[in-house]
Amino acid sequence: MIRRPPRSTPLYSSAASDVYKRQHQIEFEGDLRSRLIQNRLNREPLVVLEGGLRHLFNTEDTVSHVRLKALAFDEQNNLLESRTGFAGILLNDEELKRLSRSEIVRLFERKQGREIPNENLLWKQELPFQAVFFTSGKKINRTSVQIVSYHRNGEMVYVRTPDSES
Repeated sequence: MIRRPPRSTPLYSSAASDVYKRQHQIEFEGDLRSRLIQNRLNREPLVVLEGGLRHLFNTEDTVSHVRLKALAFDEQNNLLESRTGFAGILLNDEELKRLSRSEIVRLFERKQGREIPNENLLWKQELPFQAVFFTSGKKINRTSVQIVSYHRNGEMVYVRTPDSES
């Protein structure tokens, strides 16, 4: 006999998503914000995506080196650009206007963060993040951010995420 879930169970709920929620207790805070910045070295305006996340593991757990992947999609939901970098790195408008693409990418590879340390986060501590898209300009219709990896109690944890198209 095939056992079916009760009708009241939402379609998006699954045992796998419940396990995910228990294992990866880092959540995003509020809505993502985006803005355009004209960079002197880039032909199209930079799209700057900003947000925050919070560590919700047990109070004695330490979380460090949160790595994120930001995705930009067009109106047909095609992936335009993907950026990976560490949280805790915030570039001001002047830096975004004058730094080259390679300089910006290099700054987002600093796992310890920059303005806000991405090390030994306290329980419920918010950690801001930024992602910068270079080639998409005004073609971006939708963005999303995923956690790629982090250190929990000194051990590296990789986060599996569903396909970006869903």
